[in-house]
Amino acid sequence: MSESRTAVPLIDSRSYDAVIFDTDGMVADSTAGLERELRAAGLGVRVCSATRDPVMLLAAARRVGADPARTVVVVAAEAGVGAARAGGFGLVIAVDRGDHAAALIARGADAVVEDLAQVRLRAGFQRMSEVPDALDAESGLEVGDTEKLVVLLDFDGTLSEVVPDPGAAVLVDGADQVLARLSKRCPVAVISGRELEDLRDRVGVEGLWYAGCHGFELLAPDGSTHIHDTAPGAERALADAAAELSSRLSDIPGIRVEHKRFAVAVHYRQADPTRVGAVISAVHELSRAHGLRVTGGRKVIELRPDIDWDKGTALHWILARLTDPRVPLYIGDDLTDEDAFDAVESTGFALVVGHDEDGDRPTAARYALADPTAVRVFLEKLASQLPEGAATGSV
Repeated sequence: MSESRTAVPLIDSRSYDAVIFDTDGMVADSTAGLERELRAAGLGVRVCSATRDPVMLLAAARRVGADPARTVVVVAAEAGVGAARAGGFGLVIAVDRGDHAAALIARGADAVVEDLAQVRLRAGFQRMSEVPDALDAESGLEVGDTEKLVVLLDFDGTLSEVVPDPGAAVLVDGADQVLARLSKRCPVAVISGRELEDLRDRVGVEGLWYAGCHGFELLAPDGSTHIHDTAPGAERALADAAAELSSRLSDIPGIRVEHKRFAVAVHYRQADPTRVGAVISAVHELSRAHGLRVTGGRKVIELRPDIDWDKGTALHWILARLTDPRVPLYIGDDLTDEDAFDAVESTGFALVVGHDEDGDRPTAARYALADPTAVRVFLEKLASQLPEGAATGSV
């Protein structure tokens, strides 16, 4: 899920586990109100002083057992914003005590508010461990009119195991055969953060929808391509940011900067955990310098064009181009897949693939699958329920 600089910040419990408040300059009533909401939603809360020092902020995160990348910092001073950014925290909200919004944004704040009553909280989700297994007969999953399904899936962590080197990812055994079989029975789409060509080569099944770079570039089953009309200059900005990140992070072993047409992904799975804060800080700094949006995932932080486009909007784009109405069923594992889960909340089915890299985080998915092998088994079961030819009208 992505963050853009906005006057109305959102703390989504799927993305963040804790919030650290600066004791200086906060309005007691609104701070206390937000604290109560956060605690009721299960987020850790820490109130501390000396937030001008990233070491103190990092210590506060440790005390609530939170990863800085999944922690929000709320501060009221420019120095506090700078410390939070230097510490690699995921979201920095600044409280403006007197017409300093521009300076706070320039220092690195993701959002500036005059009162914490403006902050929105999204919570009420089940944790991944609480979601019933879709392969369990008692899960309650009822696909219904399966002949009207469209199946949409992520790649990494869903059709492929997540591996230390993203270039080594391959489909789990048998996934290509079941995708080919399923595509003769209903429309099938693979939506990934990978570039379109890379995604297409790794899956290698004809007759599917392929959406690369979170849907900025798409390939239809008939071979036609569709490229999102991004903001002017976005591709140049991404290229410049990729070059700067490659140079700035070159002294950190295990970092991989991947420049894609519509995104820059910085993978830190193999990096020293004590250096990750510097990586996240650098990405946020360049997002401001180049007018880009930051999004996070499993051991990766990305820059994208600063426009409202994600896997959820890409999913709706595909649905709108099917020749007859379809019920969407989406399977994914990562935070970026939560956008797609939100998109199918009232009209379809959302299934999350299990992992523990973000802890037992909340999810909007109503059903779960244990791992990519379980995804293949689920798809095999689904394909056996559908008559061949049900995919007619999929383009």
